[in-house]
Amino acid sequence: MRPVLLGAALAAVSCFAADLPAGPAVRVPLKDYKHGQTPAEAMKAMSLPAGFQVTLVAAEPRVVQPIAMCFDERGRLWVVEGMSYPRKRGEGKGRDRILILEDVNGDGSYAKGTVFLEGLDLVSGIEVGHGGVWIGAAPELLFIPKDAQDRPGKPEVVLDGWAMQDTHETLNSFTWGPDGWLYGCHGVFTHSVVGKPGTPSEQRRKLNAGVWRLHPRTRAFEVFAEGTSNPWGLDFNARGEMFITACVIPHLYHILPGARYQRQAGQHFEPYTYDDIKTIADHPHFTGSIVHRPAERRIVQPDSTDEAGGGHAHCGLAIYDGDNFPAAYQGLLLFGNLHGHRVLADQVEPKGSGYVGHHAGDFARSNDAWFIPVSQRVGPDGALYVSDWTDPQTCHNNNQEIWDRSNGRIYRIAYGNPRSRAQDLTKLDAPALAKVAVDDPNGLLARQARKVLAERGALAEPARAFLAAVVADASAPVERRLRAFWAALSSTSDVADLVALAARDREASLRAWAVRAAVERGPALPLVDDADPVVRRELASALQKVPATVAADLASRLLAHGEDTADHNLPLLIWYGVEPLVGADAELGMRLAVASKMPKVTEFIYRRLSADAAGRMRLLGIAARTADLVARERLLEGLVAGVRQGGAFVAPAEWSAWSKALRADAGANLVALVNELDALAGDEPSRAFFRGHLADAKAPPAARQRALAVLVQARDRAAAPVLHACLTDASVSGVLRRLVIQALASLGDADTAGRLIAGFKGFSPAEKSDALPALIANPAAAARTWRPSPPATLTGPCSHLSPSASSSR
Repeated sequence: MRPVLLGAALAAVSCFAADLPAGPAVRVPLKDYKHGQTPAEAMKAMSLPAGFQVTLVAAEPRVVQPIAMCFDERGRLWVVEGMSYPRKRGEGKGRDRILILEDVNGDGSYAKGTVFLEGLDLVSGIEVGHGGVWIGAAPELLFIPKDAQDRPGKPEVVLDGWAMQDTHETLNSFTWGPDGWLYGCHGVFTHSVVGKPGTPSEQRRKLNAGVWRLHPRTRAFEVFAEGTSNPWGLDFNARGEMFITACVIPHLYHILPGARYQRQAGQHFEPYTYDDIKTIADHPHFTGSIVHRPAERRIVQPDSTDEAGGGHAHCGLAIYDGDNFPAAYQGLLLFGNLHGHRVLADQVEPKGSGYVGHHAGDFARSNDAWFIPVSQRVGPDGALYVSDWTDPQTCHNNNQEIWDRSNGRIYRIAYGNPRSRAQDLTKLDAPALAKVAVDDPNGLLARQARKVLAERGALAEPARAFLAAVVADASAPVERRLRAFWAALSSTSDVADLVALAARDREASLRAWAVRAAVERGPALPLVDDADPVVRRELASALQKVPATVAADLASRLLAHGEDTADHNLPLLIWYGVEPLVGADAELGMRLAVASKMPKVTEFIYRRLSADAAGRMRLLGIAARTADLVARERLLEGLVAGVRQGGAFVAPAEWSAWSKALRADAGANLVALVNELDALAGDEPSRAFFRGHLADAKAPPAARQRALAVLVQARDRAAAPVLHACLTDASVSGVLRRLVIQALASLGDADTAGRLIAGFKGFSPAEKSDALPALIANPAAAARTWRPSPPATLTGPCSHLSPSASSSR
């Protein structure tokens, strides 16, 4: 097929295409999927869009258990066989090996195969470059040098401390970034503490979910972004924007420097995070209820999981940037769906400072229940290469004997029958490499040329002049100019002139990359404000890296953009950057709060300032003096949020006057906030107010829960009779009823044990479990009440009530 011209390809990715490519015409129901097919049978059964065909790159016994793969600068395919997975086998017992497959004829056959290295253990990631092979094999990230004949040298432990509590969440998805760094993913249930060998624990970086990066020359290591679940797929689009796919829901994220993303479990390392950035996907790929409250996110779920996309587990990611597929496929995110046994497509549309991800349907349906697509890469012929783990067991299982070690395939999915244009890029001089890096219509070849330039460590003047001229060419597509900027950025340390040039450009993407480069390379920030949210997004990320004095001024400028209030990324990125400033300097925090036109950030600033008693007193005084009711309410909301998070409230000497001032002309919400503080300070009328609210059968359940929470935090023993009455109140049910029973552990009195025992038989199993701590909390009362009632009268999770019996459950 004639290659797609670079200009046409770049035009296709420059805008959002509403007309999505057609998916496979044949849709076999999941129940009819085949089992245990040969490679030839599997290819025959696969459903593809019209015009596409699948061919076999390699299969058993040549390749088994392919868990990771990548291409090199010669167009060769490096494959990791994960024979050790899912557990470390131990010193000298590793069974993983690395193969080099070469397409000698340029027809996708990859007939030549070489074993590069054997005996590795629990390998989960691979990339080639800078004189060797980068290997992720927890607890180590290794660099294995190689010579021109691909003979491996002695492995170097670059980083250690990579954990493996959950061995399908180890370091993975190795990918060279546009800036020349090596990027990778890491899952949420594996708790790593990463550093160079010998680094003290206090100087290491904790990581249990997110994206990391490593510079191949300096060996600098960073946690680039935190959060998500179990990401196992990473790639960059034509504008250098990073996306990852997660093996469990939610499945798609746009990754930004210093960002913190919604976690599947656990807490962020920074205690004052308060909120995190959510998935960009506007859809799930399954119909289950565990998609993080789809109804609340206004997600309409399809009738079946098969229609939705096949399931919640995903692996791999290739953002199509080749020269083989039709133009409509440019920029599509192609990744594996494990339970659906297929390759899916998502399409991202620019929105605000980021993107929103739309479901683009199935790209390839295997119709094979053993098809496990772990990795996807665009090849030197522009085709999509898909590794197939090939196993009847779909999901992670720690039993090493359950896996079929005899299978494994790698497929090539192409439009028509393209020829490979691979060549040994190391034989080109710098000007020729720069030309490939900027103008080749196949993104893989452009990336590899950029990498080879970076490996040489110095950029010859003819090549540098060419790249600078492209960056300066305002008539060229921005994607071409970005390629030139990245080639210079990754191959030379002196980029100040290019940063200054890009910072003045009319294209926001170039200005944004100028900000990122300036922050990382040391020149002064070329911008402190910008009309485009994409550039402001990079400035917001920069807050975490620039000096505090620069960050304070920059933050005040960013907070003045009220139009960014509803942006997906900006308010939280700004908050992550200003939080340390607010924590270190309360007066600066107040100035930023006054300057802020972003309610969420303002609220978080006040909440952070109220994290200690002195900060709460300052906020109270300011709130009491302000005549602006809206500002007064926002101040109180932030302060009360801080108190609810665990801070105590002791009324200051001025409290009587302040309380009166705060109530002046106040609405119901503001009055309730003042009442809450009054109650915590010991004011009896305020506590009575919340007791009455809890007892009010006509009050909304949420309001009654809030009243109960206040009474519990205030340790209001006088609330016990109200709680007792709630046990027999028909309007108290569900979550509120459980909370009432739980509250009796701290707010009960001598009558509590008897009340609980009397109602125990009618409690649900969960309520019975809630009641046990309340009974144990007052053993003397329980003993007095217990004597006339034999244990046999109770039914439930225990046969008799005693501290020892209950605590053994």
